[in-house]
Amino acid sequence: MLLQAPFDIAIKIIDLLSPKDLVALSQTCKAYYAIVQKYGWKHYYKEQKWNLLTKDEKNEQQDWQAKVAFGVTTHKNWARKEFSTTIISSQRQSYLPTLRFDHEKLVCSVGSTLDIFDFTSSNSRKKKNGQPQKINKLKSFTAHQLDITDIALCSDYNELFTCSMDHTIKRWFLDQSIISQIPLAQAYYGHNAPVHSIFQFPYDSSTLFSVSFDGKLCVWDTDTAEICYSTQIPGIPRAMRGLPNNLIGVGNKSTEHLTLYKVTPSELVRVTSVKGHKSTVYALKSTDLFPHTFLSGCYDSISRLYDLRNNSCVASFKDPFDTNP
Repeated sequence: MLLQAPFDIAIKIIDLLSPKDLVALSQTCKAYYAIVQKYGWKHYYKEQKWNLLTKDEKNEQQDWQAKVAFGVTTHKNWARKEFSTTIISSQRQSYLPTLRFDHEKLVCSVGSTLDIFDFTSSNSRKKKNGQPQKINKLKSFTAHQLDITDIALCSDYNELFTCSMDHTIKRWFLDQSIISQIPLAQAYYGHNAPVHSIFQFPYDSSTLFSVSFDGKLCVWDTDTAEICYSTQIPGIPRAMRGLPNNLIGVGNKSTEHLTLYKVTPSELVRVTSVKGHKSTVYALKSTDLFPHTFLSGCYDSISRLYDLRNNSCVASFKDPFDTNP
């Protein structure tokens, strides 16, 4: 019956179909294949409001079926908790914003753009006429060719590092002048895949650590921008942070959810694989106030407190009202 329906009625019916139904209809005849390709996928995509997260590619022929396929897959993965920090975008994948702050500034990345805010001035600390305090944006500029994945603020407050999906690490020196573009101080080349995370110990400004999707944990000399030494890590890295006792922790998407490495002057020595996590570790945190402990965030929805002296979990927390990580 649908095959003999007038065009305007067929369009109305197509608007009610699911992706599975659209695929089946497009296989019935050439006429409906053309209608589904031209109208069906586009209407379904926009009815899901996915277009609110994208920029229309006005100068390009858009593949609406591919956009729907990506959106449906993302929703299925989300429901199964098999997701990464991604949203639907015009480039198909975009990392969520990265935030870092210290006593003087807040640094935020959105895509390849870096925004730097100041909250130390008198205007930002005081409320005027009952209005909320404001944070002053000092600088905003494009720092990388592709999305920024991590930011490392240095202990002197006037320097920071960024890493990106474009395989590079960059070093930036901040001054007090208000300019839109900060001159690039250094660029670090050596990874063969997106660099996922970077870290610098506050007591050692001459060394920088990085992990990449190429499976390498690298130690860099910040004076020469050269790799001092590196080691192969298991799986895909999801987090990398420095821990007490000169240790580096790497959260992996592998059978080893969290691996610890000892930093020595000449090499990275694998210490142990931390047990207890049921999924990938995506966050690590430690503090000098408790030099033998660190916290981990895991995709099994549990935060854990570990004691490095006996490599054991001494406390854990799971939000009873939140089933997501």
